Amino acid sequence: MKKTFILISFFIITTTVSSQTFSKDTVHFNFGCGIGWTYHLDKKVYCNLWSLPAFIGTIERGFFNLDSLTCFSAGLTTSYKYLKNEKPSTIATWNNFLIGATARVYFNHFSKSKFIPYAGFFGGINAIKFKDTFFSNSSEYPTDYNGVYPIAYIFAGAKYLSKSHFGVYGEVSYGFTYLTLGIYKVL
Repeated sequence: MKKTFILISFFIITTTVSSQTFSKDTVHFNFGCGIGWTYHLDKKVYCNLWSLPAFIGTIERGFFNLDSLTCFSAGLTTSYKYLKNEKPSTIATWNNFLIGATARVYFNHFSKSKFIPYAGFFGGINAIKFKDTFFSNSSEYPTDYNGVYPIAYIFAGAKYLSKSHFGVYGEVSYGFTYLTLGIYKVL
């Protein structure tokens, strides 16, 4: 009964609120926190691994409408993520800084709704700073290193406009995070 009530309420709300679309010249600033992605590290070696959520900021602009129901946007994304593995004899840390371009396709098919699904692609670089105190007395392995590597991933999500110029979004991806939740502002 409760699920039925929630579904009916959601349907009524999404068909009676003013519509929101993402179209040419629309500009959004997104800020979110993401979880997941730990380099697929070996759990036997890195058994006490923890990380801060990734902090992700994006500014994007609608560049052209593909048709009356879809819009292509492009923007700049920057992110930061920190991981740490701590054992009695060692501490290993990773600092990751991402910067790159984001492309999204918005699907404005819910014309009487504040809900906009999208799918996209990110391509950029990942600047990594790694330090491991375990290997500090060994010449076999580097104790710390810096590197810059290419990174690319795909994602899908949805935005919901909750106020006239502010909204929330959720996104799943296979890349820097697996789940990102955040807020956005229409500029």
